[in-house]
Amino acid sequence: MSKKLQAQGTWPPPYIIRRSVKAKNILLNIAPAKGLEIVLPSRVSIAQAKAFLESKREWVEKHYQGSIIEMVTEPAKYPKEIHLPAINKHWGLRYELSNSNMLKLIEAPSQLAIVGKLADFRACVPQLKFFLKKMAHCYLVPKLDDICKETGLKYRSLSWRFQKTLWGSCTIRAELSLNAKMLFLKSHLVEHIMLHELCHSKHMDHSKRFWQLVATYSKNYLTYEEELKEINKLLPEWCILL
Repeated sequence: MSKKLQAQGTWPPPYIIRRSVKAKNILLNIAPAKGLEIVLPSRVSIAQAKAFLESKREWVEKHYQGSIIEMVTEPAKYPKEIHLPAINKHWGLRYELSNSNMLKLIEAPSQLAIVGKLADFRACVPQLKFFLKKMAHCYLVPKLDDICKETGLKYRSLSWRFQKTLWGSCTIRAELSLNAKMLFLKSHLVEHIMLHELCHSKHMDHSKRFWQLVATYSKNYLTYEEELKEINKLLPEWCILL
């Protein structure tokens, strides 16, 4: 249940009061879609909510105007969506500035929300990395295992990272490290990267024998290699922070 209150003058800004059975303390959230929101535990009165808001006036005045404007006008810093072509998944992404010390990412089927003290978008990066690694593990590992079944190639272990210049690597012990940012690529390029690294389990260099092995399983590998050379230009601008 929520209640919209419009105060006279410039203070306080328009705000919503929402009661939550899960809330243990009064919280303030700021989000472009909602504006200022006061979250109340069930037994806290409206008068107490207003008093709390007054006690946090300096914090609200410092963050309210700038946060709303920046989140609306700076999509590179605060992306409004996450689209992952590799797994054909899409989420809207919203932000709620809160006086809570803990920054958290809340997941729903088609919507993500980052709630907490958002000094800038960099504060959100750890939460988004965790989310992307989880998506890679859930949806891309089965794809990798299917390629292994089709080719007979094997790997010993797999880790997901956020390399700046590599899409993947493979050790002499067939330990794979794949870049979770491949979620932003088309599916055929993801499969090509996986095949490329699996072939390194047989040939560690890029010798003629290596490329012959790749060609055994992928007739279009040269085309895919050329696509990957230009792919960074197509990634979302904010990915550089990952």
